[in-house]
Amino acid sequence: PYPRLAWLLSFPNSGTSYTMKLIETATGHHVASNYGDHNLHKVTKLSEPFFENEKVFNDMRQRGSIGPFIADAGGKKMTRTDSGYVITKTHCGGYCFKCAPKKYTLTDSEFILKCASGGWVYKDDFKSVEPITAKTVYDPKIIQRSVHLIRSPYDNMVSRYHLEHNHMERFDRQKDLAKYDRERAGFRKFCKDLNKQYDTEEQEFALAAKKNGNDKLKKALDIVKDVPCYEDLFK
Repeated sequence: PYPRLAWLLSFPNSGTSYTMKLIETATGHHVASNYGDHNLHKVTKLSEPFFENEKVFNDMRQRGSIGPFIADAGGKKMTRTDSGYVITKTHCGGYCFKCAPKKYTLTDSEFILKCASGGWVYKDDFKSVEPITAKTVYDPKIIQRSVHLIRSPYDNMVSRYHLEHNHMERFDRQKDLAKYDRERAGFRKFCKDLNKQYDTEEQEFALAAKKNGNDKLKKALDIVKDVPCYEDLFK
């Protein structure tokens, strides 16, 4: 179905939203996102599927394929392009923050499926009048192109820390705020504690891989053990 889709692949906090705003401004066309639950229509407060043709969308839904969605639904007056490619935001998988390696180590097939996964908010007239939030996934084969947006990993780590610090303030996590300030010392202490938190699980994970003939993880851990927030560099 037209328009054809092109993934905008990126690690979180890499400048994805800024890039998409630039594309919208330059073209006057909507861009898309896998994360319809984070891009609700300004009026209906629901996700708006990018494929406005109801038959196309229903055919996809019957096959268990839902998404992507308009990234700025009900916002500026823009149009859907009927030619070329539409940039579609995805972070794929393996980017969880503060998690053990089994959560961010994926096979190729698992990673691709995550690239086509997201969420949406909709109303099912036959079951409930209240909005329903659900996970979504579509067939990765409908993607025709991809753009890999890369930011310096070091800048990205600092940006993620600032985002985490925003969450500390927003949810009034006083114990964390007392330990970690926004300056260099707070960042390094946070990373040191984070490295220590999952050290045992990471070593066990690496040893298990070594027993199966893969000693690269163990060697990598030995090299980066003193690097702040080294998990993000791996991700």
